[in-house]
Amino acid sequence: MMLKYKRCFERNAAFAPKLRNPNSVELQRRWALQRSQLQKRLREMEITWWLSKATEIQNYADTNMAHQFYQAIKVVYGPKSHSTHPVRTKDGIILIKDKKDILSLWAEHLQELLNQDNPVDQSIADQLPQLPIISELDTIPSIEEISDAANNLKNNKALGPDCIPAEIFKYGGNLLLRRLHSFISNAWASNILPTQ
Repeated sequence: MMLKYKRCFERNAAFAPKLRNPNSVELQRRWALQRSQLQKRLREMEITWWLSKATEIQNYADTNMAHQFYQAIKVVYGPKSHSTHPVRTKDGIILIKDKKDILSLWAEHLQELLNQDNPVDQSIADQLPQLPIISELDTIPSIEEISDAANNLKNNKALGPDCIPAEIFKYGGNLLLRRLHSFISNAWASNILPTQ
């Protein structure tokens, strides 16, 4: 890093006399040499950074470290841009650029799109064949099924409304699994799911 600043300083030191005496061929040559050396060093630093970053990302991909892999990719590509894209009105004449107006236009569009009456002929629904009832689906899940489900949870995922990370259930041990099984069994037997 110090070498970079030293080269910048040398380049600037060569540029100041060139500005004072623009007709000097020797000063022009010295400044051009300093500038090309600095650009060469910057290119070398950039190539070194890209190679180290590519090696790091490949290592994360090879070892299935998905979280670190995507974090390293974000470093390369930078943060997401949250720009607002202009939208035309329904008639296509006016281009709206204000964020609040764009949101209200989308809300109006989705309101029309999603809230339409769909005429259904009930006689057709009555003609659908009834499938047999599978009574095995009504049995309370075993603790092994709950353990398998907990072990198949993925790490580093967004928290749900309960703010409990999946890793708690995955690595919480037998006591937690027994409590979870008891909770699910009670909810299953009473046919009441808690709202919270």
